[in-house]
Amino acid sequence: EFSTIDPAAFRHHDSKKLWTIWKELTRDYREVDGRFTTSGNQVPFTAFHGGRMDVYYLHLLTTITRPNLHACIIQTLPEDVMAESLGSSSARKPAKPTPTKIGSRTDGVVDVLKDFANNEDKAVLTKRQISFFEESIVLKRQKNDRREKEHEATMRAAVIRQKGDSVELLVTLQKNLREMRRELAALELQGLTAEDSEFADLKSCIAKLKSEM
Repeated sequence: EFSTIDPAAFRHHDSKKLWTIWKELTRDYREVDGRFTTSGNQVPFTAFHGGRMDVYYLHLLTTITRPNLHACIIQTLPEDVMAESLGSSSARKPAKPTPTKIGSRTDGVVDVLKDFANNEDKAVLTKRQISFFEESIVLKRQKNDRREKEHEATMRAAVIRQKGDSVELLVTLQKNLREMRRELAALELQGLTAEDSEFADLKSCIAKLKSEM
């Protein structure tokens, strides 16, 4: 997904331009993160960012590589600060706003963006790392689904075996065998071989089913 991005490339901008880029990026990220959070995280983040790789990169950075930045980007206040703010606001006199120096604020943004670009060991996830991360999630989900199916199939066969219905048992075992062979074919399409644990486990289950038929 990041094949068109060169992490080593560094384009020079003035502080005003960098501040504008930063505001737009964090604003868009907050909107996407809000939709992602509202969904209950049941749908991958990639379904919400609309192809915005800069937003996706910021998500990976603030949730995996440097999670301590997430609250800063989302701009959430700690609970104790919120409680103090809500507690006795009427009893306090309104404080005069302290003027903020644009220069110091933009300089801070420049430092953050330079840190993103220069510290590749901390802030840059390569295409291979991202692909591995996404693939591991998919494989883990498939593994859990497969184990649930195998458990259900074993339980169905056990119930039928207790009933003593040999015909129904044979039909059930044949159905389970077909499903597992389809799963095995899917793993082969993904490039898995007998050396992979998932592939070996499924082959073992198929052999066990055959022995029961």
